[in-house]
Amino acid sequence: IMLRAIRDHYADALNTLPKLIQENNPATMHFYFANMTAMRKKLAPTLLKAYEAWRIEGSLLRLETLIPELLQHWQFLAKQSLQLYTDQGKDAVNDIESLVEKNIF
Repeated sequence: IMLRAIRDHYADALNTLPKLIQENNPATMHFYFANMTAMRKKLAPTLLKAYEAWRIEGSLLRLETLIPELLQHWQFLAKQSLQLYTDQGKDAVNDIESLVEKNIF
């Protein structure tokens, strides 16, 4: 579930979030955040705070400036997780879970 959330966050930082910001459609933005899974919310409190700032202030600046950090963060976690799996195979589960828990963003 964690790895799926990382993959989804990374893909969204690459495509979905920039497009949502470009469109600046409140209904679409609310729909996106309302449909985030519990795990995705757990792993990305900074993203949720940026959404709340937009919701309250009406400015997309915080979300927009966060995207490069999100890209870097999720890419790092994906690569590290893959490396752990490459090195350890199925025995990497605990190490991957620990890595993700230590890198909540």
